[in-house]
Amino acid sequence: MELRVLNYFLMVAREGNITRAAERLHLTQPTLSRQLSELEEELGVKLLIRGKRKITLTEEGFLLRRRAEEILSLVERTEREVTESEEKLEGTVSVGGGDLPASRDFIRLIHEFQVAHPLVEFRFLTAVTDILCERMDRGLIDVSLLVQPFDMEKYEALPFGRPGRWGIYMRADAPLAAEKMVNIKALKNEPVIASSRSDILSRYFSLSGQGVHLNHVPIITNLPSNAVLMVEEGMGYFMGSEGALPFLDESRIVFRPLTPVMLAPPALAWRRNQPFSRAAAAFIEYLKDHGEKRETVEA
Repeated sequence: MELRVLNYFLMVAREGNITRAAERLHLTQPTLSRQLSELEEELGVKLLIRGKRKITLTEEGFLLRRRAEEILSLVERTEREVTESEEKLEGTVSVGGGDLPASRDFIRLIHEFQVAHPLVEFRFLTAVTDILCERMDRGLIDVSLLVQPFDMEKYEALPFGRPGRWGIYMRADAPLAAEKMVNIKALKNEPVIASSRSDILSRYFSLSGQGVHLNHVPIITNLPSNAVLMVEEGMGYFMGSEGALPFLDESRIVFRPLTPVMLAPPALAWRRNQPFSRAAAAFIEYLKDHGEKRETVEA
């Protein structure tokens, strides 16, 4: 499978039309059609459904599109890294983080590093810990701000900022909003919007000794910002970490810590024994020198 042909396939997938894709690629339509047919023959699966006016992707086609975008992105990044200047630090550092209070200090470190190295570009992905770990495993992200627990043997980690408490986000007019802290038992018969980090709930119940079965809303979300919109719509309660939403309008949505208390310790992490670009390696060294001294302060 050639990278050139993957580019052709992606263009057709994006345009949804072979004629337009051929024009964008400066190819003849028969040439492009032949390349796509040869790709399908090579893989032994049908990738495209050729309609009269529009081309759509099969299930295998959607999978190839996702993987092709990742492959070509990684190739582009690798090309940039191997051609970096030896005289000045330049290149791209891919980082990630969730909606956490410690994100403010992480962003400040990125800014300070960029001031010292203005030719270094950062790409920031906002996601939850499991997604960020998966991206780091595939070499698509260099450093992430994670919430423990995660695999400490696979990643080198640097504690970063004060741990927040796990708690419940709810509407300001919800009955439980009158409480200073919420016992998990109070949620037994309440609708709870599920987090994609189911390990956090399991760990909480294990530590607290509370055998509670929650009445989950039939939807799973990964970031608090979207979950809070669901809370505001009256869909239920959401379990998340303290301070995850720095611009929370407490006249509409409030946070109440859970009891028994469980903390959400943040940490900066990167893969062990992995080669990094000069820019990423320099940024990691910068984090080691400056990151541990940071103590997140409420704004």
